[in-house]
Amino acid sequence: MNSKALLWSGALALTFLTLVPQLAQAQSGIAGVVRDTSGALLPGVTVEAASPALIEKVRSAVTDSDGSYRIIDLRPGLYSVTFSLPGFSIVRRDGIDLPSAFTATVSVDLAVGSVEETITVSGAAPLVDVQNVTSNTLLSKQMIEALPAARSPQALAALTPGVRSPGLGVIPGGVSDMNNSAHGGANSDYQIDGLTTATVNGFGGGSIVFRIAQAYTAEVNVMTGGGMAETAYGSMVTNVIPKEGGNTFTGSFYADFTNSSLATSNLTDKLRGQGFTADSLTKLAHLDDVSVALGGRLVKDKLWFFSSFRTFHVSQTRVGVWDNLTPLGWSYTPDLSRPSVASLMELSRSTRLTWQATPKNKFNLFTDAAPQVAYHRGYTNANRISQEATNYSPYLPNTFMSASWKSTVTNRWLLEATVARNYSDYDQRRQTEKTCKCNTPDIGYDVISKQETSTNTMWGAGSFPITTANNYGHNAGHIWQSINSASYITGSHNIKVGVQFQRGGEWVSVEPNGAIAYTLRNGLPSSITQYASPIVYQNNMHANIGTFVQDQWTYKRLTVTGGMRHDYFTLDAAPQSLPQGIFVPAREFSKTSLVQWKDFNPRVGFSYDLFGDGKTAIKATASRFIASQASGAGGLGSNNPVIRSVLLVTRTWNDADRSLTPNCDLKNPLVNGECGQISNLNFGQNNPNAITYNDELTHGLRGANWETTALVQRQLARNVSVTAGYYHRTFSNFLATDNTLVTPADYSHYCITAPTDARLPDGGGYQVCGLYDVNPALFGRTLSVINPAAQYGRQSQIFDGVDLTENIRLPKGATISGGVSWGRTKTNRCFVVDSPGELLNCDVTPPLLLTGTFVGYVPLPWGMLTSATYRDLPGPQLTATYNVTNAQIVPSLNRNLSNGPNGTVNVELIKPGTIYGPRARQLDLRVSKRVRFGRGRIMANVDVFNLFNAGTGIDSWNTTYGPDWQQPRLLQLGRFVKVGGQLDF
Repeated sequence: MNSKALLWSGALALTFLTLVPQLAQAQSGIAGVVRDTSGALLPGVTVEAASPALIEKVRSAVTDSDGSYRIIDLRPGLYSVTFSLPGFSIVRRDGIDLPSAFTATVSVDLAVGSVEETITVSGAAPLVDVQNVTSNTLLSKQMIEALPAARSPQALAALTPGVRSPGLGVIPGGVSDMNNSAHGGANSDYQIDGLTTATVNGFGGGSIVFRIAQAYTAEVNVMTGGGMAETAYGSMVTNVIPKEGGNTFTGSFYADFTNSSLATSNLTDKLRGQGFTADSLTKLAHLDDVSVALGGRLVKDKLWFFSSFRTFHVSQTRVGVWDNLTPLGWSYTPDLSRPSVASLMELSRSTRLTWQATPKNKFNLFTDAAPQVAYHRGYTNANRISQEATNYSPYLPNTFMSASWKSTVTNRWLLEATVARNYSDYDQRRQTEKTCKCNTPDIGYDVISKQETSTNTMWGAGSFPITTANNYGHNAGHIWQSINSASYITGSHNIKVGVQFQRGGEWVSVEPNGAIAYTLRNGLPSSITQYASPIVYQNNMHANIGTFVQDQWTYKRLTVTGGMRHDYFTLDAAPQSLPQGIFVPAREFSKTSLVQWKDFNPRVGFSYDLFGDGKTAIKATASRFIASQASGAGGLGSNNPVIRSVLLVTRTWNDADRSLTPNCDLKNPLVNGECGQISNLNFGQNNPNAITYNDELTHGLRGANWETTALVQRQLARNVSVTAGYYHRTFSNFLATDNTLVTPADYSHYCITAPTDARLPDGGGYQVCGLYDVNPALFGRTLSVINPAAQYGRQSQIFDGVDLTENIRLPKGATISGGVSWGRTKTNRCFVVDSPGELLNCDVTPPLLLTGTFVGYVPLPWGMLTSATYRDLPGPQLTATYNVTNAQIVPSLNRNLSNGPNGTVNVELIKPGTIYGPRARQLDLRVSKRVRFGRGRIMANVDVFNLFNAGTGIDSWNTTYGPDWQQPRLLQLGRFVKVGGQLDF
């Protein structure tokens, strides 16, 4: 073959891989074996799966020479499967309730008989998937509708065994309840029909920006492990199967409501002893949720639609935070008559069209415009953030749009192509009296942020540091994504090839007030933070391409799945011109290639039907995943030259004259007047080379992890199954920052004495050694290279966990599911790069932490139904960050700290992973009354959250050692009652 022909062949092959589709991860199917009554395998049997969930009504397959068949890409729903072969009786298996991401095994025996004879068999749907190797938990439509929980798939995912949720104090339906993760992986990626809803600044780690509405959610499938070649990242995946409509017109109206009069405080004696009152604890202040949905046919069996609208508002008081009487002053003065609140508003306007253009070609269009407003963004930080220092953040626009084509070319070939666009912009604005709804004037650019280190309290304005949610500015991101594959399916063999493509960008601006922030210690000025404002940068993701091949073979009882995935990623920084700022000159940054990665990621798994009856499966997987990372500051985008140019520095401030005005030249980086030297002398320079990345990292080595799983699934009875699973994850390719201007010999050792305090280990008073301070002559001098950590020593991060889960389907529709999980992440980084102080607490092995989650619902007589959720969560880790002054250190160091006689350092008084807070337990209960009329139904609900009004659940607390140490910052919500109703027609 000549070079020209070879070039054309390669182009055609690439075009094919780009245009043929990828099966959604939530793919369901029906498979099995057909025999005659003597046990002989029957080839050539026609198998038809029929369901109202299919717009094409019926999908079919033909058994292979070994009698096996497989029908894939089925929508979740109730199925009837018919088996027919000339000379044999027709057998129809009814009542197969097929969930998402599940392969139901349906095998039958055909008896010799007339063509007209049909034997109908009814039986319970199988509970054990003996072919798929992924770890999935399904939240069915019935479960979603029945449970007392925040009405969002993201919040429902927290009810999955093995999932590490943000806790019991987060605002119901707020963005914080989306921070779910599983088995040591990254935060969940939230998907709609297998398409991520994240924008470029959150790919692979999920999105906390886009909220999926329950109004258009049919089922939720949560994958917590065992992803195969079509899965890019080893993170948890929460995939929503949206409603499609149908040949029959259906609709619904839902509304619920609660306010402070239906809520109570969970004040305990311990909290009262810490100075809390009933009004200073977390309490739901207001919640209303209204949604309307309508679906049906535009053309029978040809064109379906489903549309929905939702509006949601919620407010809750914050733990120990009051409106500030002196928002413009030099102290935080709580107004004890006005507890601070956190408020959120969400909208959703969605439409989905399903068009069966021909018997073999189907198209879907979906769009959801979901703007939201976080009225007090940043309030959940570990710091106490006063209301005026939070941000008013409208997320507008905030959209997800997709179009897909699916073609069942034959009963063995399936093609699918999907394209989608995600776009979001959250604009973090300064609070005004109107937006804050608090005791504050409008916050202008001249209001400077202040933080008290002894209590971790911030007021005045937001700041600290560049990567937090308290900075003002824009964060806009968008991606185009295309997911494509082709699958060839037989009864025993299933091969899939595909390409997943993303392209997008992000634009970020950071606007700290006055380009400055003040830090105080016990009410006296301590230090100053200066910012290199204006700060603007843009990253462009030109290609995020995953090409994969996945093959699955079934031989007798054994199903083996293997695959290989190639991931290619390239990101660059757009050229940027930044005008002169208060402390920095005008700067020019050229276009820069940030990263270009190429990774091969093998995946393998097997499932063995132990007894051949489809009731016991042994499964195992081994998979390599690339790391999921944010693209901006703090992630892979940290290589952007704007970020590498040193955006902030700190310096000590000795306000000797108590004027509360820095009597020094802040543009002078060296010691002058009341101000010490800045912490990095590269500040303000057009010098991104102050921090450089090793080429091995930017054009080769990417963070990765190996995940291995081992599971046993057993159906104990007709409607009872249990699963035991072991999960192991090992991370690799760590980074280390090396300041090439210093060596370990340039550091001096010192110790400090911990305060005497009964709450500290052994009552405190012990020596904390292994602390080091750099030679004063080298303070602020930095020329850093970010290298592979393996150049300096061995670093490890290993997760081990065990899940025990159950699924019980009782008579008359009752369902109970859930389980317990044990897990921990061990870390070790016991080598020195710059400071020998890196060896302090370098090896952390926390205890195995137990998490329990159970959900269920039970129909009762007279149209009543009761449901409940129970969560038993470990408490947060307890640390104590002690801000130590120079005077406390001099006796051991025998000199002043390198940052001057007014300098301080933070020292950890408790070894990480050793002390945890009290466990959090909560029972939520719902009682419903349902009345049917014709094809319609009315449902009235009364929900009671935190039924026993437990108050020990602390999600986070003040970890700064001082007068407020161990005080909760985010506490379990007190009991509240919510009333609601739903009309279905």
